[in-house]
Amino acid sequence: MDHDGEDRPTAEIMSGSIDDEPAAVARILIARPALIEAIFSDPDWERTFTTWAAEPGLAESITECRRRDPDDVAPIKCLAVVIESLASRVSDLAVDFAGAKLKLPWPWVAEDMARTFLWDAMAAGIGQDLTLSVEIIREGSPAPSVRVPAVRTAKGDTVETLLERLDAHIRNTKQLRAEVAATTAAPARGSNDKPMPAAGGAIVKRHVGWFYRVRVKGEPIAQLAREHHAERHPQLDCDCDAKDDASTIRTGIAAAEMALMEAVPERGGEINSPPKT
Repeated sequence: MDHDGEDRPTAEIMSGSIDDEPAAVARILIARPALIEAIFSDPDWERTFTTWAAEPGLAESITECRRRDPDDVAPIKCLAVVIESLASRVSDLAVDFAGAKLKLPWPWVAEDMARTFLWDAMAAGIGQDLTLSVEIIREGSPAPSVRVPAVRTAKGDTVETLLERLDAHIRNTKQLRAEVAATTAAPARGSNDKPMPAAGGAIVKRHVGWFYRVRVKGEPIAQLAREHHAERHPQLDCDCDAKDDASTIRTGIAAAEMALMEAVPERGGEINSPPKT
């Protein structure tokens, strides 16, 4: 991002495993970056983000880091320190903006806005692309109470009798293992557990776009319905009844809101910095 306001940061979750996630999880992982992208690409907020970029010390520190040897890791370490020092201030700005301007009640909005802005500032500083690698961390099932008696040589044992007891122990242990494994068997998949259809990501992004335009920017549903109707029937040159399209818009907005308000699964990951080609 050039810190003169001409360009704004973008948010994208890069994950090779998202297609393998249940639809309910995939919707969250697609919806959240889509909303952040809509916010940062909105020209109405350009002045706001230009102000963020003018935070004291940001531009000067990035310039100083850039002067270091580009083939060394020093610029990255330098920028990491800069970003960390500004994180609290940018987070405060994001919290105020998300609450006062966007009227969005979810704390993650401000957190993701601040994170996206700062990542982009670092990317601009080192001249490289930064991508976020996301890993879904599943909580394990509680372990049942298990006790496995030990096998010990008894007085008067022969090799044959010891082997018999060992074989019996192995059989019992295998059976016990199967019983323990059965306690973690996945329940029958419901509609929300099925993988998302191939076109599902584009649909989620469209719904989030509708949500942003109506709930955040205050555009009338009728306007979006007319656009949707014209898109579906490009051959018709008329101001036709778009009641069905309005219903589609409302349903999509509700679906987007549901995904945006859901608790995201615990995530682990790292920021990768591939060389810019």
